[in-house]
Amino acid sequence: MSSRIFLLLYFFLPAVCLSAEQHSPFIAGFERFARHGDIDALTAGRLLLTELSCTACHQTENPALTAKKGPSLENAGNRIRPSWLRRFLMNPTGTSPGTTMPDVLHGLSVKQRRETVEALTAFLMSLGKPFPTYKGDGAHPVPHQFWRYGDAKSGSDLYHRLGCVACHEMEPDRETVVTKPSPIDAILSQLDAEELATEGLTAAARRVPSVPLNGIPRKYTAKSLTHFLLAPHKARPASRMPDFQLEPVQAADISAWLRAEIFDTPVQATVSDGTTETIATGKKFFINMGCVHCHDLKDTTASSNAVPLSEVRRT
Repeated sequence: MSSRIFLLLYFFLPAVCLSAEQHSPFIAGFERFARHGDIDALTAGRLLLTELSCTACHQTENPALTAKKGPSLENAGNRIRPSWLRRFLMNPTGTSPGTTMPDVLHGLSVKQRRETVEALTAFLMSLGKPFPTYKGDGAHPVPHQFWRYGDAKSGSDLYHRLGCVACHEMEPDRETVVTKPSPIDAILSQLDAEELATEGLTAAARRVPSVPLNGIPRKYTAKSLTHFLLAPHKARPASRMPDFQLEPVQAADISAWLRAEIFDTPVQATVSDGTTETIATGKKFFINMGCVHCHDLKDTTASSNAVPLSEVRRT
């Protein structure tokens, strides 16, 4: 495999995809290490290649370059608000800054884009299955429709205590630990930038960029976000987010704090006359536009027309 591919990704792709910082695909490893030169360009290029799912379409036999899968959409109709989905498909990075999903509709006219978005939204909103049932016991009761009774203050405490802030931004001036800092943290806090560089500790002391949390109230209902927090890997199998084994009431509390605003509109689209045809059209778009290469769905498979990775050349 020519090293030029990885060098191209490292030097060229971030600058093109990211004309503004808020529109940059957020890849934690790249932001923490590659941007500061802590890893070489080839390693950074391979990181981008897999995290941006380039090899989902540009196939390769190298297992080390396996593409990161996108979220599962099998329950999209119950999990995502259709109004948010329309905005996201029309403008992925504008709606969710930091997303690694490409703007697959960028070559269409405004009219074509809107028609395609409506069909895709109808198809994805048609996908749904009941949420799991959670039963409590005497020690851990589960209220009926527990997702409706989340306590935002308790959710904030849990968010900062469980370790969510290790990846996601914390509240300003929020104290997240009550224990003394570790000996290493204490040493790092006493060194200036020059001393850190001399001792080779710059990377260790560098603040880790926060994984963006964008438009949560607009994307999720109380019910869908609470169920996501209870089983995050069902919706995002490739996610690095750990399953904290939350109790239903705890998930409802964190959901209430993350959403901040309360929306009472249902997430499921209403099926009306003509929707069946629109859904079928949306499914065709989903397959033909290559969405199936990143998002696994039953009965939706397609071969890639993209050139194999080994044939990609810098032009």
